[in-house]
Amino acid sequence: MRQFQFLSHIQLQRVPTAAAGLALGLASLGWCADQLFVQHGSLQRAAALLALPLLLAVLLKFLRAPQLLLQELAHPVAGSLLPVMCMATLIQTAAWQPFNPALASLCWWLALAGHLVLLSGFIRQRLAQFALTDLVPAWFIPPIGFVVAVLTAPVSAPLWMLQLLAGAGLLAYLLMLPLMLYRLRRGTPLPLPQRPLLAILAAPGSLTLAGLLCLPPAMALPVTVLLALSALALLLTLKVWWQLPRLLRGSFNPAFAACTFPLVISATALLKLSGYLSQQSAPVLQQLAHWQLALAQLEFAVALTVCGYVLSRYLWQFGKVWRPVPQAA
Repeated sequence: MRQFQFLSHIQLQRVPTAAAGLALGLASLGWCADQLFVQHGSLQRAAALLALPLLLAVLLKFLRAPQLLLQELAHPVAGSLLPVMCMATLIQTAAWQPFNPALASLCWWLALAGHLVLLSGFIRQRLAQFALTDLVPAWFIPPIGFVVAVLTAPVSAPLWMLQLLAGAGLLAYLLMLPLMLYRLRRGTPLPLPQRPLLAILAAPGSLTLAGLLCLPPAMALPVTVLLALSALALLLTLKVWWQLPRLLRGSFNPAFAACTFPLVISATALLKLSGYLSQQSAPVLQQLAHWQLALAQLEFAVALTVCGYVLSRYLWQFGKVWRPVPQAA
């Protein structure tokens, strides 16, 4: 007799927390595609369904073994990845909002609260034992990842809170980026298993830009500031593109998932910026909007390719981990 032990306690413990990053990347990819091709939610929901098992597996792992959550939170790298679960949940709420607004709104608030709790725990752990050598690009996730809540906010979310989240994310990015670049340039190289985390450098600038563009026009920053933030985000995205072959080669690494969402949010931010610039009166900005749209399409194609590759590597790995096992009679 043989059976699949897909949701056994032991198998769930073997689910890498980084799988939530792939769930985030896939769901975000569908949302971006839906906006790019104007599919009125069909692609968004299809991608959300594809990503949901990955997210649920990670959530179930911690629900069945809460001590694992505390253990990972104490780790300088694993602890910084935990809020990705909340970010992926926020993206899921946007997909299902039209079908059950009350439930989606409740999940949105819970995911945001969970992210802030993990942020406070991460800060407390790192302040107690800070070391510059522990600094990795994944540290951007706890203090900036909550900007996803601005992109996915239900109508019940207070506008002042969304503005506060976007502003806090931007401030954290501007404060952390110089220190992060200094550490990566002057410090010891990241260990090989952590190298894919370098792709996260493309995410915070694009995420904060996308969040700012979701606010009402009256709250928007000057166009020059938005363009400067876009240029910085694009520069870091191009740097990640250049490194992708090196980051994704070799045997399976759960951290491959870190290469998905940063590329997707980069395309999403340019798409939103293109729409914003096309509404401006200055002809030069309207012309720039066409270039931004072309760049967004190119970035989407790259993100689609990378997400497909990483998903295939995960499926192959899961196929080996969760293969049928013989059972005693």
